Amino acid sequence: MKDYMQCPRLYYYKHELGLKTPATLATLKGSVAHYVFEYLFDYRPESRTVEAAVAMVSPCLAIMKDPLRPVDQVEIGSLEYFVRHRENCFEHAFDESSDRGAAKREEAANVRALLSGTDEQGFVQSVEDSIRGWFTMEKPWKFEPTYRELYVGAKIGRVYVHGVIDRLDYTTNPRGEKVVYVSDYKTGKKPSKNYEDEAFFQLAVYAVVLKRMKMCQVDHVRLMYVNTEKGVISVPVTDGLIKKTENKIRDVGAAIMNSARLGIWDTRKQVLCDWCHFQEVCPAFHKELDGLLAEEIAERLARPDYVANSGRTQDS
Repeated sequence: MKDYMQCPRLYYYKHELGLKTPATLATLKGSVAHYVFEYLFDYRPESRTVEAAVAMVSPCLAIMKDPLRPVDQVEIGSLEYFVRHRENCFEHAFDESSDRGAAKREEAANVRALLSGTDEQGFVQSVEDSIRGWFTMEKPWKFEPTYRELYVGAKIGRVYVHGVIDRLDYTTNPRGEKVVYVSDYKTGKKPSKNYEDEAFFQLAVYAVVLKRMKMCQVDHVRLMYVNTEKGVISVPVTDGLIKKTENKIRDVGAAIMNSARLGIWDTRKQVLCDWCHFQEVCPAFHKELDGLLAEEIAERLARPDYVANSGRTQDS
């Protein structure tokens, strides 16, 4: 939905044609950190120290680089064995010819290629710094999350909305009343005030879905920018926010279905275009490329020597 709101053509490339955007060091950093934020709560409270969390970074990265190692090559009782066992990331768990196994191998190859062009130790250090930043915001030995990595979904209007919540906490305020928080970890930069509503849209959708599932009434949604001092932004969930978000879900869902029905996916030029993986094949920048078949688009994007006449270099 956010892709469509940013640019319908972006939605078309990613979700209609199924073209993948390449992983970046920023997304890889977020993935590794999220593993740590989730797994640390498998430990007993007194063991949830910053040292224990930081020690998980390298093993979590190891399974992303090589998700299908033979079990006899991993030391039983090691942190890597713990992480692999939890994620079932051993060679015997996947049929060699299965689509899931092939997808895992492709993802791992992309991770290795990404790391080959950078200082891997420096990358690990940056993830460890993010983990340490989280400990300045929360004390994980003092509470138990109600849910971690919780999959939720519900039909809103004519569309089925679903996603995975980083953390859902049922807590109690000083008056003894139950308070429910939806929390989302972020390893990127804290947004400016002008973009906070956009950043909270995903969490507002989760609040709507949880209410529709009759699971709980969310009281607050929180974004936790672990790399930023005072990086926790919390917004109360009001009836007005729920209604506003429901309306936006219905409107965007209807617009997506209308675009699909008509086969019209408008372009929306804006500052974010400079970070779009599909700019080189987008008719907003290259009118002569309008009407390319999905296979032609994929081929052009996959060619490392292909740079359209946009005045941009491959480095940019």
